[in-house]
Amino acid sequence: MRSGKSPAVSIVIPVYNAESYLRECLDSVLRQTLDDIEVLCVNDGSTDTSLAILRDYAARDVRLRIIDKPNGGVSSARNAAYPHLRGKYTYFADADDCLDPTLCSKAFFAAEHIQADVCCFFFGMEGRCKADPIDVPLSVVNPNEKLRNFLLSRINGGPCSKFFRTAFLLDNDLTFPPYRIGEDQLVHWRACLLAKRVAICPEQLYWYRQHPMSAMRSGGEKCFDVIEVFELIKEFLIGHGLFEHYRETYLAMKLDHLYLECHSMPRSLYPLRQKRLQEALGANEFVYLHSGKAPGFFKDFFLSMGGDRLAGLRYRLFLARRRFLTLLGLDWLKRTMRMKLQGKFNLASRDRVLCDAIAKLRAEIVQSRSPARGASEN
Repeated sequence: MRSGKSPAVSIVIPVYNAESYLRECLDSVLRQTLDDIEVLCVNDGSTDTSLAILRDYAARDVRLRIIDKPNGGVSSARNAAYPHLRGKYTYFADADDCLDPTLCSKAFFAAEHIQADVCCFFFGMEGRCKADPIDVPLSVVNPNEKLRNFLLSRINGGPCSKFFRTAFLLDNDLTFPPYRIGEDQLVHWRACLLAKRVAICPEQLYWYRQHPMSAMRSGGEKCFDVIEVFELIKEFLIGHGLFEHYRETYLAMKLDHLYLECHSMPRSLYPLRQKRLQEALGANEFVYLHSGKAPGFFKDFFLSMGGDRLAGLRYRLFLARRRFLTLLGLDWLKRTMRMKLQGKFNLASRDRVLCDAIAKLRAEIVQSRSPARGASEN
């Protein structure tokens, strides 16, 4: 980045006690093939050596700036960077993950092609093979309801899977709510539904790392935050007259996140879990669960939370079967084989399904495009 010139991309990294992985993350960021970047590292009251690591890197690379603040959580850390953003586009990374070297360049040029509000891409799990890109970027002006549903349900809801045009981010006040789990979902939904120009890079460009301290693996009462987040999403949908258009996607995503965060908890939290889920499940959720679109064990879990004893028995039988297979070693063998295959085949297969869906969307957009509607695709 040349002195006095606004960078192409601002990369925001919230940092809290990330000393074990921070150097690897920063190396992947500073080695981007697009070097016209600024890196805003928000130290969120770290008590380990994270701040010292940041200062070491800042002394060696003028593109990295440090924002130091008391601990307030990942949302407050990300939001603290907003007054300092100077890039045309903004990207959020996590301090324990890694970026593909070409992430910024590919997302930037895909977004620049149509001045996209949002550019989306895929991410992979750290330590696994990267699947080859299967299609060329898709660029859409005035995306229709079908494409927006695709973005909401098939693109990862975290900010690490998206490039945001900074003006779009600030003009729409796309800040992160003060929750510990699921906080990024509100930004995901608002961005996907408010964006007028969208680009999709059908390629894995970000590498997520799971470890014992990951937010997604931490459990506890904070997992109930996701209930509050999806209430905010519902308020947004109703306020913009969009709830009926996206009802099914909303219900599927809400139940998916509730199950992900709440199905495995300490027994001491079981009474509170049942109470909170009973409060969170309304008529819409039960209609969806009975529609046949939810997996059987998934349905039984939620129906048991609503007091259905037969569903509770079926769910306990499901868990017992899974534990039995684990004891026999069959579940371990199945997971081991899947992991061995995942590096070469499963990730590629998963992304191929997504890319096939993108190709169909592309064909539909081209077929339905007309100057009067103002839609364009490249």
